[in-house]
Amino acid sequence: MTHPIEAPAKETLSYSLPELAVATGISRSEIYVDIAAGKLTTFRRGTRQYVEADEAKRWIRSHNEEPDKKDNDQ
Repeated sequence: MTHPIEAPAKETLSYSLPELAVATGISRSEIYVDIAAGKLTTFRRGTRQYVEADEAKRWIRSHNEEPDKKDNDQ
């Protein structure tokens, strides 16, 4: 009896910016602001920008540690 060969679970190595927005729930405009501020590092393939998965995890952790801007306005 033979068993079908299953492909290993696909690990995400990088995210396009729209994929990162969907995965994190953070708006693309906020992602672009953090890129411009040097808080998020990207790389390009052709005309598209990508974020490595490890960089995305680091950025999310640092993003969660920042005080909420709305709380500071009150």
